Amino acid sequence: MTTGTIFTFGANSYPNEADGITYLATLAAQHAPLYLVDIRSRPSRGPITWQQNSLRNRWGYYYLWVTDLCDSNYGTGLPPCLAYPERGVRSLARRLRVGQNLLLFCACADSAVCHRMLVAKLLQEALSESGVKQ
Repeated sequence: MTTGTIFTFGANSYPNEADGITYLATLAAQHAPLYLVDIRSRPSRGPITWQQNSLRNRWGYYYLWVTDLCDSNYGTGLPPCLAYPERGVRSLARRLRVGQNLLLFCACADSAVCHRMLVAKLLQEALSESGVKQ
């Protein structure tokens, strides 16, 4: 079985929300099935397009809110601190091992300082440790 692929998306990196929606639709079509994994601590805030209810309506079964991987330090200026990384990574790594593609979704525009890159790195390490090649 093929291992799933990890993608990342920061909603605020798309000032024009329509461009972000188009990008996500294209990505989902090319990599179906693609699960949108919301790792924001407050998914009901921000522009309506990116709020949890809107994403649930658009993605349905393929929308997952994973609170274990939310950034407990979001908005404090401190480095990212994941709520429960072991549990969250274990759960998503299981999905990747069975071939599910995952899109790590948050609001941050700058991936260099965003926790979604930390989550992606931890997932890659978990797959490497289990002998899964990427």
